[in-house]
Amino acid sequence: MSTQLLSDTPTRSTPRELPQLRRKPPLRALLTMLFLLQTIVPVALVGYLSFRNGQRAVNDLATQLQAEVSDRVEQHLNTYFAAPRQVNRLNQSAIQLGLLNPNEPNYVGRYFGQQMKVFSDISYINYSGTEGQFVGVGREPDGMLYLELSDPVRSNQYTVYRLSEQGDRQNLLRSATSSTLQEARYAKVAATGKPSWTEMYQAIGDAPGDFSISCGIPIYTADNTLAGVVGVDLFLPQVSQFLREIAIAPSGRVVVIKQDGSILASSSDTMPYVRSGEQVQPLNVLNSPDEITRATAQQVVNRLGGLDAVTTAQQFEFRQGGERQFVQVMPWTDPWGLELLLLVTLPESAFMEQINANTRSTLLLCLVSLVGAIALGVLTARWLSRPMMVLSQASERLASTLGGTKAIAPHSDGLHTDAVSSLNPQPVRELDQLASAFNRMAAQLQQSFADLETQNASLQRTQTALAAAKEQLEAVINAVPGPISWVDAGGVYVGVNRHFAEHWQLSQEAFIGKEVGFLQGSTQLADFTRQFLENPEQSASQVIALHFNDQLRYYLIAAQKYQQGQAAVSVGIDITEREIAKEALRIAEENYRSIFENALEGIFQSSPEGRFINVNPALAKIYGYSSPVEMMGQITNIGEQLYVDPEKRTELTELLEKRDTVKNFEYRCYCKDGSIIWVQVDVRAVRDKNDNLLYYEGIVQDITERKQREDELRKQLEELKVEIDQEKREKEVANLTESNYFKEIQQEIAEVNLDEFWN
Repeated sequence: MSTQLLSDTPTRSTPRELPQLRRKPPLRALLTMLFLLQTIVPVALVGYLSFRNGQRAVNDLATQLQAEVSDRVEQHLNTYFAAPRQVNRLNQSAIQLGLLNPNEPNYVGRYFGQQMKVFSDISYINYSGTEGQFVGVGREPDGMLYLELSDPVRSNQYTVYRLSEQGDRQNLLRSATSSTLQEARYAKVAATGKPSWTEMYQAIGDAPGDFSISCGIPIYTADNTLAGVVGVDLFLPQVSQFLREIAIAPSGRVVVIKQDGSILASSSDTMPYVRSGEQVQPLNVLNSPDEITRATAQQVVNRLGGLDAVTTAQQFEFRQGGERQFVQVMPWTDPWGLELLLLVTLPESAFMEQINANTRSTLLLCLVSLVGAIALGVLTARWLSRPMMVLSQASERLASTLGGTKAIAPHSDGLHTDAVSSLNPQPVRELDQLASAFNRMAAQLQQSFADLETQNASLQRTQTALAAAKEQLEAVINAVPGPISWVDAGGVYVGVNRHFAEHWQLSQEAFIGKEVGFLQGSTQLADFTRQFLENPEQSASQVIALHFNDQLRYYLIAAQKYQQGQAAVSVGIDITEREIAKEALRIAEENYRSIFENALEGIFQSSPEGRFINVNPALAKIYGYSSPVEMMGQITNIGEQLYVDPEKRTELTELLEKRDTVKNFEYRCYCKDGSIIWVQVDVRAVRDKNDNLLYYEGIVQDITERKQREDELRKQLEELKVEIDQEKREKEVANLTESNYFKEIQQEIAEVNLDEFWN
């Protein structure tokens, strides 16, 4: 830099330049004006943008939060109300197939008890027969199960017993009087003849406002006679608890109502209800004590024409108490006819409170900044103008002393361009004098500052990205609902996530530096980790059983090495429920396979198109085939290859389409060798949850001998009838000839002289 200064020519003010310098404004005035403009304009712009962005953010956030809450509630309702339908279908199939006998109440109670353990959201499972028999299993508030049985002699009497963990009947809890046939869960299903939901009701012993709802499905005999109803009850306060756990704004409301206005569930702390004598009934939403809920429902009625007029999701807003309320109403329908509405109401204050606080803070800071900037501008202008004059004179002397000025080409933006940019002569007198003195230093300084700024910006971006990545990784790891741990090559813990530490009731720091296996109940995990570290494989996985709080849990542990094999990370996924379900499924499949293979009757599954999906050995034997495989391979069209009368196949499928179950259906069919036999089948149609036909399954019996005996008996009856008629006529003739009247006529005829008679 000193070499450049020495080589430049000095800059001096000539006599002709002095009047021009005097006409230019002073530095103090220009600095004050610039400080004020640079402060007032940004402050006003920031305040305006802060207010506009706050309003836009409220609308966007309200829409997003309403949609998210509605989706979560809809998903919960789909899951919560699907369980009763599944249980009812299972119980209907079990009873109709003969796997569950309603006349064995103890076995039915154990069966219902096991279902209550699997479906934890269900509060009651029952069977009601047409003759008054009743079996039900419910859940006490403490989680214990109880069994309700009707008296075999007096059907309107029932007793309640506590159930053991195995489902066995224990001590008597109470006895009471009830009419099962009059209860809503039975009467409505029996009257309609199809699956349906009851109205909400208050169960005996439940707190006021804790309503339940029941769904049932009819069970028919082979001759399409109603045999009974199986039903499942749901405890609706669990839905309200879920709505409260969604944790929207404290002043927000989430309400689930029926289309008649009855409140089914609410995010409020208490469930509104109304008393009618001794009966407790749900409160209509239009009469809700909550002002916002009542106003929201009234707005839906006014805007959409009624609660039952809502067919699609609708969003709108209205003012209540001088405040905007954001509303979303959405219909929800159950396949068995339960129709609900979801009302989500969010007040503007839930979002504007923080935004208004931020806006006030921003405006206050802007005002403080404005006042400070004005004061600072005046002081800075006064403070700078004085030393600038001294600096200007010193710069001029320095430039005159060190050398001449280097020629620099002008640039369009007010700078000169040489190797680097430099200042033009400025309109301010003091700065104009400084421009020539510092042009030679500006290029080097500007380049140095540009390089430093580039490096600093790059470093800041790198630090910001690293901090964000670290924070994000820690949040993800701690949010994972499974154990995660890091160990070094020696099997010593380097770190664990929060889930892992909480399961062992220790802090995350308590694991660092400890060897794997120091915890009781983690022997399998320790052995798996040591073997993985000793082996050359880079990854491995294994199902491991861990004991947490005297509970056995199964985890799928996946391990991966890193740092050239000097450390490893393992992640666990809780698969306890899957393992339990897998074992239960295996046992059920073994039981079903044993029944299927060893049954004396023929059992089959067939597609609607007429192909066998599965047959048991007994069925293959009936039709003369050596094995099920041979029979399924040769029979490709049941209606054409087996049925002697194809129209019987059509009749059977039409009956199944109408009522899903057909029993004692008889028809003639061909065997493998071409012979014809008579069979009797019990068939049912298996459908999915959307009522789409999947396949047929049923039981086949060979009734050829019975048919032959019936034909022989019919012939014998006809022959006997002929013999009886002949004997009857002979007896009538004998009676006639032995009568006095006949004897008198015979005597008179004997006394008549025929010759005289004819003459």
